[in-house]
Amino acid sequence: MRTRLIILAGILVIIIALFWSTRGRPLPLGIHTLHADDADLQQSRELGAQSVVQVFAWSEIEPTRGEFHWEYTDWLLRAAEYYHLGVIARLDKSPGWASPAPNALDAPPDQLSDYVDFVAQVAARYRGRIAAYVIWNEPNLAREWGNRPPDPAAYAVLLRSAAARIRTIDPHAQIVSAGLAPTNDRDANALDDRDFLRAFYAAGARDAFDILGAHPYGFSNPPDDPRGAHAGLNFLRLLDLHDIMAANGDAAKPVWVTEFGYTTDAADTHVSEDEQAQSDASTSEQITATNVVIVWAHYTPLDADIAGGGGFDVTLGGSGQVSVLRDGQRLDGKWKADGVTPPRFVRKDGSAIRLAAGNTWVEVIPLSANITLR
Repeated sequence: MRTRLIILAGILVIIIALFWSTRGRPLPLGIHTLHADDADLQQSRELGAQSVVQVFAWSEIEPTRGEFHWEYTDWLLRAAEYYHLGVIARLDKSPGWASPAPNALDAPPDQLSDYVDFVAQVAARYRGRIAAYVIWNEPNLAREWGNRPPDPAAYAVLLRSAAARIRTIDPHAQIVSAGLAPTNDRDANALDDRDFLRAFYAAGARDAFDILGAHPYGFSNPPDDPRGAHAGLNFLRLLDLHDIMAANGDAAKPVWVTEFGYTTDAADTHVSEDEQAQSDASTSEQITATNVVIVWAHYTPLDADIAGGGGFDVTLGGSGQVSVLRDGQRLDGKWKADGVTPPRFVRKDGSAIRLAAGNTWVEVIPLSANITLR
């Protein structure tokens, strides 16, 4: 799916009176990039991400058979390591010489060995530096499968072949199955992701992957939309996938959400960009606040191992920079807190910055973060 994701700079929202002093280990965060530059990587790290999922496009790396262009991926690995980010490589995007399908987003290779050889080249070059490999993308859509009907058995063969080669070259790298597009269609253009997953297991793919990739898009439904509501096109569709895993003896296998968001360009299930930016989890209504408090604080990574949980510590004791948005004004100053009582906000001259009566949104961001107000 094509999406425009809006991610807040802080990602950690704190209610002042209750959670000012906190330390936690949230679920590990990865940012999916298509062609990351230095700013993308820096912002990913500032968000608290432990990893990036980056497309290693076969068509860019090997545009002509046997001619490899490694400049971008070499740079990406060096830059990610500089920012202490793990790299998860998504291997797809066939070149025209391997699978001519000009009207499709992607297409499986005419000769499977060509793709497997490409996979081997990547694994050998970056042995020990890539944490995991995602093999293909949304093969349950015809547009990602050469405009041919989705074929779970054929994808199972592709995955098994690629995984076997990677494991021979880099046995510590993990294999992630392609995230499937959530759809209820069952025709030549798309296959229900649950049906695809059942057939995928039936084709003997269970041992070919270490982690199930998933794309639980919210469409126009809130994150806590009940399971099965809106024809199951919501975040809790994940539970349907996990039930299928459990039915195949795979209940303990991890699931990674490699794409998620609210699309603005779908025909029937889109949201506006304003709705996408901030909405209430319960009502899907735009969030409004009388006061917005932006707090700069020190972020310390706890663990850069994407497989081990990761997380970061946010230091919210002492003092630091603050901006309070209230009554159409931006009031800059300092926050001061002892970790026990609610914090105080003061101007540079020492006078108090008072909050207006009403609800308050607090955004905690890294010391190095810059903000733009619109």
